[in-house]
Amino acid sequence: MDENKSHDQGIGLCMLSRRSFCDANEDLLVVGGRCIEHCMRLLDKLSNSKQRGDLALVVDRLDQVSNNLCSIIDYSGAVYRLHLDRRARDNALATVGKVSGLMAQLNGDIGLYKTLKKSLLANKDEQFLCKEGQKVGTSLLADFEDYGINLSPGARKTFAKLQIDIQNIGHEFEDSLQEPLQSSMVSLSQLVCRRAEAAKLLGHSSYAHLFLKDKVLTDPKNVLNFLNTFDKPQNSNIAEHPEVHSGLCFESILKVLAYLSHNLFETKFVANAEGLWGHDSVRLCFSSTLDDSPMGTVYFIISQRNSVTCHFPIRTWRMRPAENTVYGTNDVQTPICVVTVEVADKMNLSFSEIQSIFHEFGHALHTICAKTMFHHLSGTRCKLDFAEVPSNLMEIILQDSRIFSILAPTRKFVESHQRWVADIVCREDNNNSSQAQLAKFDQFVHGLSHRDCNSPEVFAHQVRHWCSKNTKSPTESFNLLNQVCKFRHLVSYGAGYYSYLFNQRIAKDIWKQYLDPNSPSYEPQRFLKDALRYGGTRDTSDILDSLNIEID
Repeated sequence: MDENKSHDQGIGLCMLSRRSFCDANEDLLVVGGRCIEHCMRLLDKLSNSKQRGDLALVVDRLDQVSNNLCSIIDYSGAVYRLHLDRRARDNALATVGKVSGLMAQLNGDIGLYKTLKKSLLANKDEQFLCKEGQKVGTSLLADFEDYGINLSPGARKTFAKLQIDIQNIGHEFEDSLQEPLQSSMVSLSQLVCRRAEAAKLLGHSSYAHLFLKDKVLTDPKNVLNFLNTFDKPQNSNIAEHPEVHSGLCFESILKVLAYLSHNLFETKFVANAEGLWGHDSVRLCFSSTLDDSPMGTVYFIISQRNSVTCHFPIRTWRMRPAENTVYGTNDVQTPICVVTVEVADKMNLSFSEIQSIFHEFGHALHTICAKTMFHHLSGTRCKLDFAEVPSNLMEIILQDSRIFSILAPTRKFVESHQRWVADIVCREDNNNSSQAQLAKFDQFVHGLSHRDCNSPEVFAHQVRHWCSKNTKSPTESFNLLNQVCKFRHLVSYGAGYYSYLFNQRIAKDIWKQYLDPNSPSYEPQRFLKDALRYGGTRDTSDILDSLNIEID
């Protein structure tokens, strides 16, 4: 629906008005309750899916359930992370727990799993699902199986408890990062142990093997071979330089982003100031350059106070109209996402701050441009080995000074930009080597069997030995130990941190082949047409084939 309508117009998120969305002043537990009520009506229909007509709607109805639950969880999660009012954050956290509880229950629902299998089997004869619907159905089936649906009742109960433990211990690990090393190591050992135990229940030798089974690199050995290509001696002679400032304000950067959106991604946006959760923010209303149809909304928070730099996809594309909708409309669902970047001075951004803005805007474009029929595989809901490609590509684009031509840049600006790019190139090998080492540790700990990490003492011995083996002195070993045991991405990217470098390499190839104006195969919208607009409905390997990209 048109996101430019009045503040009191429902935005399609459990009948929230835009004003309530921006203030988060409505009781989120009540909103979560509305969401659950609607999902229960859909689940009742799913449980009675016996006739052909009902079987043909199973994937669509499961997608609606997933869409409703994920939207409220993601909205509440973003409010919890960003809202300046403590009461709103506490309310949001309680809502996440309430709605996530239903999500966990449904993940282990054998009746839903059997109904989905029956629907996909019927589709083989009657072909009532489109190609994307088949992909979504197969993905949902795999999600059930990855949650232990085929285990015995006792093992399934154990698996479900492990998933709750993993979530809770992940929060404990993140909370321990400011505490002494021993506290972080204990939480990390518990997290790794629970993941290893869950993988073992599903028949995998380690959590890394479970995670990589459907990725391009397929197993830990292939990942390590890839990471070894970044092994280069650290250059200790590179001097530290102060931040290079651009002299540009955020509004100027928005003009550059608007230029790129129009020329590379067939989108345009109108920017308006609008408060969000106590912050000053800018609301970007996107539409298509081809037919002016709405493409979604991005809220941009540029904060000069302690904040986080990240992207929250609150809602995705869903081109299929919903039945008995909780959205307040039967129209097509367009995306909503929130981007937040911490800066020192909004009127004089450093180039590293602009890089963060470009990176997070790349994630937002992924959400906006993936115009899919179903929610389940839309936008950034793709495989992790492709999820960072758009954001990495935006960082590479930033290094080309030609994109600033619309601002009529001064000589001082051009020289500052050149100095910043030269510094990035100078540090690239060091940065990639450091990132590869963290990714190797991620593979190491998640490659441990349950036996090798079933106590904090055994785990600590394994980790200390790994750090010693990968450094040249006790001091280096101790410093590495402190770094890896306080590495936040071990929670959200467990066994998948390598994907940053993997996606970076893909992005570089896309730039060289299609986006660099000096390339003989220059085709600026090729990335949009062959990759971005598909979200997760195409596997990474298929996207790479269509773009003629090979990863050594």
